[in-house]
Amino acid sequence: MTEQEIYKMVTNILSDFSEVSIDNMRMESKLMADLELNSLDVVNIVMAFEDSFNLSIPDSDLDKFKTIADTVSYIKNHS
Repeated sequence: MTEQEIYKMVTNILSDFSEVSIDNMRMESKLMADLELNSLDVVNIVMAFEDSFNLSIPDSDLDKFKTIADTVSYIKNHS
């Protein structure tokens, strides 16, 4: 899967939890600050990533999901 394909899937998932439009999401967007997500949202989003990308993401890696770029990179490196 290419980085662009991962990015599209990630932003689609994020749009289910954030009031921010996909058009306003950028690689450098911070999940909590820019997308106005809280820590519970991030946990639910990571579970959605696990389902969508067929991954198992340990709780210890949750702090690695700070920006969309971090998320895309993590998924690309672990799938």
